[in-house]
Amino acid sequence: MSLQIKRLTLHNFRNYQDFCCDNLSRLNIFVGPNAVGKTNIVESIDLLTSISSFRNPRISELVGPYENFVRVKTLVEDDHRSLTFEMRIVDGKKTYLLNDKEKRGTQLKGMIPSVVFTPDDLTMIKGSNTNRRRALDSLGSQLSPNYPVIKKDFEQILRQKNNLLKDNPSVAFLSSIDDVFVTYATQLYCYRVSLFEKLTPYISEYYRDISHRGETVTAEYIPSWVEENVSCETLAENAPDPHDKDQVRQLMYNAVEKARFKELAAKHAMIGPHKDAIRFYIDGRDAAIYGSQGQQRSLVLAWKLAEVRLIEEMFDIKPILLLDDVMSELDEVRRNELTKYVLESTQTFITTTNISYFTQEMLNQAHIVHLDYREDSE
Repeated sequence: MSLQIKRLTLHNFRNYQDFCCDNLSRLNIFVGPNAVGKTNIVESIDLLTSISSFRNPRISELVGPYENFVRVKTLVEDDHRSLTFEMRIVDGKKTYLLNDKEKRGTQLKGMIPSVVFTPDDLTMIKGSNTNRRRALDSLGSQLSPNYPVIKKDFEQILRQKNNLLKDNPSVAFLSSIDDVFVTYATQLYCYRVSLFEKLTPYISEYYRDISHRGETVTAEYIPSWVEENVSCETLAENAPDPHDKDQVRQLMYNAVEKARFKELAAKHAMIGPHKDAIRFYIDGRDAAIYGSQGQQRSLVLAWKLAEVRLIEEMFDIKPILLLDDVMSELDEVRRNELTKYVLESTQTFITTTNISYFTQEMLNQAHIVHLDYREDSE
């Protein structure tokens, strides 16, 4: 049985001076007006499960106005275990604890994985490739302890290369940096594309279930050295096998070498996984261009449900599902599909301003917490 959160305690976390919620169940709904701090509750759970925040905040932004100390703590249980997970911030330094013993965040990743769905995610298909890459990397960081290390190494060498390009380096010096750059870039590319290949069949499956229209979803991961508008045939010829690192490295190095003078002129790196593209098609048509708002939102919902499925498949545990005020952004059909999944699946935390979005069946099963503008809110 998967671990479930039974208690959440916040101290000086964002707008909460002291907040405690006991007897949490498989389905939990936090109801309250805007700006009362509902999203802060979701973020606190995200910080203790994925060991990151979908907001990507600075540490100082997590510290409330009451003192220079933050505690976010949960009690989690299954049929055999009772554990406490805790995040502390003291003097600007964040630490994690398991059963009151300090641990590195990387040691806790995967113990209680989570999937977050926010209104900002609904623009993921139509929006920039940055958002789609970020979503993949966030998932990958929970699935493999190596993933965040590889991503951090690549981001560090990318910053070094971009800083170097601003100083008009010699071609010989830049070439030596590119040897290291391509090594780290190859590792991240292979991890990310392998993950994408595992995820996309589930996205297609869930989209068919959600849309009820018999539409077929396909997807492409497009490396930075291939134009986004190329044909599928051209892409197939130029996209390497992500399981063949030697092939990937050679293709990427050739592309970096070819773009070297362009990068010197532009003063930033133009080839690498930070420039890769992800494209979805509905019945062969680019979903970002031709998909309706409803189709694009169905794709995002399918993506999130696919994340839950993949985590469960790889870890044999159900992740926590965090839904931050998304019911108001979905139409009745998509709300019903999400509701059906929530009732059948994993422990879920939902925030909302309007409880009428939920069926009586959901309300009967839910632990409902009403939030207002008392002393624990802004």
